[in-house]
Amino acid sequence: MNILFLKKLLFILGLATLTPFLGLGSKPEAPVKTSSIILQEVRSENELHAMQEKFCELTQLDKSKIEQVIKVRIAEEGSVASFKRNIDASLILWDAGVRDPHVFMATLLKDTQIDQTMIIHLYGPTVSSLLNEMQSQGEPQLSDNAMKILTAFEQVDSLA
Repeated sequence: MNILFLKKLLFILGLATLTPFLGLGSKPEAPVKTSSIILQEVRSENELHAMQEKFCELTQLDKSKIEQVIKVRIAEEGSVASFKRNIDASLILWDAGVRDPHVFMATLLKDTQIDQTMIIHLYGPTVSSLLNEMQSQGEPQLSDNAMKILTAFEQVDSLA
């Protein structure tokens, strides 16, 4: 009886060690989503892809800068929900005829916590100055583009 039990036990243990080779192992884990897949989801949920295509028709807009902005904002916000306000404001500006890529970047970066030195390095001094203008409290000294951005955000808030 013990010999029969021992044979069965050895047989089962032998099969257990062979299962990976026989393809009988556990199901492989689902691959982790890459940042490019997450970016595609964000674009499809928030009309970013269509807006990016519109802006990429302009030759002076660097497409890689848009990718950087989106990645940074998603990392900052942790989700797309609060970033959606910036996207909606950008769409309002586009519909209003504002085609300036610096205004587009500044709108996506409004409320960001990125260091200004990094913004100047990545997006240029024009975007940085627009962000600084919007953070200042004196409305009479705002440029036309800064006023347009703030107005777009007011429209988004009034729609919500």
